Formats: sequence, C-alpha cells, structure tokens
Amino acid sequence: FEGIASLVAQRCLGGRATRGWVTRRSGDGGIDFVNRLDVGVGFGSLGLVVLGQAKLKRPDKGSVSGRELARVVSRLRRGWIGAFVTTGVYSREAQSEVLGDGFPVLLINGRRLADELLKELDETGLSLEQLLAREEQWYEQNQSALAPEHVLSGVQAGQQIWPTTPADGQ
Repeated sequence: FEGIASLVAQRCLGGRATRGWVTRRSGDGGIDFVNRLDVGVGFGSLGLVVLGQAKLKRPDKGSVSGRELARVVSRLRRGWIGAFVTTGVYSREAQSEVLGDGFPVLLINGRRLADELLKELDETGLSLEQLLAREEQWYEQNQSALAPEHVLSGVQAGQQIWPTTPADGQ
C-alpha cells in the first residue's frame, strides 16, 4: 500500500511532484514514503521534502486520530511537508488539529485515494491488475533507507550517495 500511497500523494500534489522511495519497514520512524515537490521556476525554484504516511484503515473500524497524524508532524523539519494517505477517514479532532495548528500535512482520505486511482487508470489505459503489478514492481525497486533530505539531491533508491573509489590505487 505504501507505493500506491506515494503515487496518490504525487498526483494530489500536482505536476511538479515526483516520487522518491518507500522506506524499509524496520526503523522507518513512522514514515512510509518520501516524495519531492518542486516549486517556482529557474533561479527562484526550490525542492521540498514530502514525508508520507500510509495507513490501511477500514472506516467501520474507526478513523485516523490526531495522535496518528502527530507522528508525521513530529518528523517534519522546517520547509518540509507531510502527506497522510488512508483508505479510511480522519476524525473531526484530527482535521481540526491540522487546520487549527497550521500543520503542513496533506490529508488524503479513502474517497480521494479511490478517485485518484480511477483517474490514473483512465489516463494510462491500464487495467486495475496492470496498475497493481506496475506499482508492486515500483515498490520492490524503490525501497531505501536513505535520509529524506537526499530526495532533494536527486539521489534515487538503491543508488550510492558517495561514489566508491579503489583504496590505495587498486
């Protein structure tokens, strides 16, 4: 689901958003994916880190709480934004907290998730099975333990940050 959530967050953020990677399960600190949002053009442009959380939640089993949103908010640094994608809904308190405190977190509920996936199917001409297979492959190829800020340097999942050099002229 984390790969699908990354795709949907990218779509919701618009044309200048790109996908980075999904975090490895252990030690992810509550962050499931990292994307990038570019704003501005030319010399005045900048990239923003998008920290994402994906939560499978049945609406009949409760809603996403403010406490669950707080995990993402607590990991944001100055200038970063969050994206929280769920198959369920957000509690009234969680929504009020995000709005009232001005947290830079994009809330994507199950309805918006479904709408964006339907648009993706329509735009690409893929079947649901093909889309899921494509996203499973993307997920497998884009797992990383990189620190989120590396998404700003264009580093990709699986890529070395520092080039290796032969030791002692070997």
